[in-house]
Amino acid sequence: MLSALGTALAGITGATVLATGVAALIRQRRRQRPTRSKTRRPSDTELAIVRASDVPLVRWAGQSLGAMAARLDPRRVDGVPVAVELSDQTGIELLWDAPQPDPPEPWQVAAGGWAWRLPYDPDAPVPADEYPSPVPALVTVGRRDGRQLLVNLEALGSLAVCGEETAAQALVQAMVLELATSEDLADSYLTLAGVEAGPAEGLDRVESTTVEEALHQLAAAERSVVDLLASDATTTFAVRCGARGTHVEASVFVVDQSIATGEDGLDDALASALPHHGTALVILGEAPGAAARLTVSSDSSAHLAPLGLDFVASRLPSETSDLLRHLLESETDEDVEEIGVDDDTDATVLVEAVAATEVGTSDLDGTDLEDAALLGQAVIDLRAVDHPLDEASPAAAEPRINGNGHAASLAGVEGDHHGDEAVDDGEPLIPRPLLLVKVLGRPHVPDHPDLGRRETVLAAYLACHDGPATTSG
Repeated sequence: MLSALGTALAGITGATVLATGVAALIRQRRRQRPTRSKTRRPSDTELAIVRASDVPLVRWAGQSLGAMAARLDPRRVDGVPVAVELSDQTGIELLWDAPQPDPPEPWQVAAGGWAWRLPYDPDAPVPADEYPSPVPALVTVGRRDGRQLLVNLEALGSLAVCGEETAAQALVQAMVLELATSEDLADSYLTLAGVEAGPAEGLDRVESTTVEEALHQLAAAERSVVDLLASDATTTFAVRCGARGTHVEASVFVVDQSIATGEDGLDDALASALPHHGTALVILGEAPGAAARLTVSSDSSAHLAPLGLDFVASRLPSETSDLLRHLLESETDEDVEEIGVDDDTDATVLVEAVAATEVGTSDLDGTDLEDAALLGQAVIDLRAVDHPLDEASPAAAEPRINGNGHAASLAGVEGDHHGDEAVDDGEPLIPRPLLLVKVLGRPHVPDHPDLGRRETVLAAYLACHDGPATTSG
């Protein structure tokens, strides 16, 4: 399951949106800890998540879709996005259920209006988190032609995931975890009946209940949306469009057909499930009444009808699910035994520092500067494993920020200094750190210009955590 370098993990490697959501959840939990704790060395599971995630790409995609919806006239929107293909090479391709010939700039029309495209520039600044998702039930179902394939469950209304039992279960597990953690591309609340929450158990957006109660909640949600659409809008997507669009979250219900057999309400729910109405019913197993059918084979090859899409299905095997559950639980356990690095070090420093260079400081509101990560054009002091500060240095020495937000000059960086020599404003000079990372532009490795963004992030992550880094890793 794990490669020798510990950077490949079944179900996570290649699952960009899922990995990005899990990485964000880990960072959030670490920030919420009431007290600082010593840093553990990153596990193979964590390294696999870091490598597979792509915060800039996913944030850009979510904000691009949001900005697009804000520029659409809801009175003229007569279609709904049904699928998205996403890649850091080609950008976004948005597939519609009806031709839309007039996309707002900078989107480009394709296939006679059935698709819109938007190229991705990895060097462009990542937008701030300004727009909510206009397709809150958008979730990855697999890969197609080297691109992530995401489906708008809300546009389908109901979906049966069937085929080889283990593969179908693994796909549903991946969908559940992604919807539960996605912050940029989705905004859904999940109700599960007979389906294990896995690593998503206990998350705010996830509830487990009986089949009867789930179907009752589905009917209530559908009635509330019908009331909302009593005006001119005919779909919840249209409601979200325009400068004054109203954000409507999605409610996704996931039911295991094997325990729902004989439930009178299931067939009725499938028959009454309306597309584009803020809800989606996903059935694990055969469901002839479902509006769409996703069939997956044991080799993960899959077909989605009636869209006619063939792809390689996502999967979250039970072994990977257990690893992720353990990792997420450890982030909430204050008493977990951890490997000490230094009292002033936090494992989120490198991840947050990379985010600061590519996303901007708005994504790091509330970041504690005691982490020694100084945002923007600053010097980052990351104390290395097994290399304590000089004994003569103050035990609680921390980087100091000067008036313009930049780090003050450090010993050995702007010349040689000794003892308690003061800098211009009279404050004592802080001791020379063991590792300095100057964030002055796009991070790169001078000796290896061929390294991509993810490989650069991983190399920096390993280097700052006393781990091996190779060009093949």
